[in-house]
Amino acid sequence: MGGKNESSTSLAPMKGGQLLALYLKDCQQSGLTPVPLLVEQMQTAAANDLPYTFYKLSDVPLIRSDVSCIANSLRHNPFATRVDLVNCQLDDSSLLILLEGMSEFGSVTHLNVSNNHLSGTQSAIAKCLHQMPQLLQVNLSQNNLGNTLGGDVMWGGVKLDSQYCQINKLNLSQTNLPIAALLALAAGLRNNKTIRFLSLQSDNINSVAAQALALAISHNTTITTLDLKGNDISTAGAQALGKALSGNKCLKTLVLWSNNIPSHGCALFFQHLVSNRHITHLDIGCNQLSGEASSALKQYLSHTPSLATLGIASARLYPEDAVAIAEGFQ
Repeated sequence: MGGKNESSTSLAPMKGGQLLALYLKDCQQSGLTPVPLLVEQMQTAAANDLPYTFYKLSDVPLIRSDVSCIANSLRHNPFATRVDLVNCQLDDSSLLILLEGMSEFGSVTHLNVSNNHLSGTQSAIAKCLHQMPQLLQVNLSQNNLGNTLGGDVMWGGVKLDSQYCQINKLNLSQTNLPIAALLALAAGLRNNKTIRFLSLQSDNINSVAAQALALAISHNTTITTLDLKGNDISTAGAQALGKALSGNKCLKTLVLWSNNIPSHGCALFFQHLVSNRHITHLDIGCNQLSGEASSALKQYLSHTPSLATLGIASARLYPEDAVAIAEGFQ
């Protein structure tokens, strides 16, 4: 699954000092100025005779030639486990180059490329999602992956149930995903056996997409944290999620903060959720919790000893609603 590919036996593993020399040589040959922070990290590893495990760069603009030099370093580094290139102006071509370097030894398990210029145009995102079996945690947040109608994400999402996907933590927040891509993700999640943490904050999730996610949750047996903060699931989405969670024994944390759920929608959600005995953390703040919603929440709380924390910050409610909710905890 992970591990070396056929060509990796020709590459000698390198530690800090050797990697630094290789990186400086590659930069010189490419006419590039070495990235000072990367040099400093490699020097620290070399000074302590340690392997270089964590490539960490933030707010450093990188052109493709820069990424090629970093990727070549990765091709010789079987000790690398984490790559964070945050806000480095990476495009899809650069990500593909990076992934090729990571594929050599297959040792990198954590990849964070949030807040870059990725658009999902050259299969780089799909490769992250289902063709890199060594990856366990992937952060693609704050990239505009909807530029091409999300085709790359659609292909990668529907393949999340592939044996080549071993991701357990996936962050796709603020990626401007179109509805088709969201539906494909939901389809892939139904039979996915690895993802435990899924963040889809501010991803244009409407009631249709929420219902598809609810269907996925009703089948999925591994997701323990689902973060849907800042979407628009409204009444239909909330009701569908409540129904799905009535029989779900896996999900522990659910975030629905600011999802345009009116009082009736919240009431329907809690009425279905009352049979769930496994959720321990629920955030439904910044929604309408007055009237029938607070009454349903009171009933839910009185029947749910498993709930440890309830988030209702910025929720719309009246003093009598707050009293009802407090009574539910007694």
